[in-house]
Amino acid sequence: MPRGRGGGGGGRKGGRRQFTNFEAESEKKEREEKEARWRAQRGEADSDEESGSGESGSESEESSEEEGEAKAPKPKGVSGLIEQRNPNRTGVKENRKVTDLPEGGVKVELSRREREEIKKQQYVKLQEECKTDQARADLERLAIIRARRAEAEAKRKEEMEAKEAANVAKKETLPKVGPKKKS
Repeated sequence: MPRGRGGGGGGRKGGRRQFTNFEAESEKKEREEKEARWRAQRGEADSDEESGSGESGSESEESSEEEGEAKAPKPKGVSGLIEQRNPNRTGVKENRKVTDLPEGGVKVELSRREREEIKKQQYVKLQEECKTDQARADLERLAIIRARRAEAEAKRKEEMEAKEAANVAKKETLPKVGPKKKS
C-alpha cells in the first residue's frame, strides 16, 4: 500500500484532523449543569454522581472534593495487604515561620549556618566596642603608628626650618656681587 497523503485516517500521515469547537463544549457543560440542578431539586441522584466518575456539574464536583479530603485513596493490589516501609523515604517536611511558633518553653534549634551567622554578628559587635583581644591589639598598633607619624612630621619640620635658617645665614655671609663692569 502506498504511503503518502491519502485522505483516510488510520494513523497515517495527513489523515483527517479534528478541531475542538469551544462553543459546542460550553453549551454542553451548561446543559449538564442545568440537568444536575433539576435532578438535585427533585432529589434524584445520577449514577455517575454517586460513583464520582465522569463529568458532572460544579455542585457535585465541590461535594466530591470535600469527600475526597476526608477519604484516603484505596490501595491497589498487594500494597493494601502488606505494610511496607521505606527507610530512605522522608516524610513531608513542614516549613514553619518563626512567628507561627508558640512563645514559651519551646526551644527552637537553629541550623549550623544560622548559629555561625549569629556568632559572627556577636563577634563584630564586640570588635566595634573594642572588647576583643584582636581589637585591643589593633588599637595599640594604631597608637604606635600615629606616634611614629607625629615624630616623623616634627622631624621634617625641624629639618625644613634648619634648611631655611642655613639659606638665610648663607645669604648674609656672602658679599653682594653686582654685575661686572666692562673695562
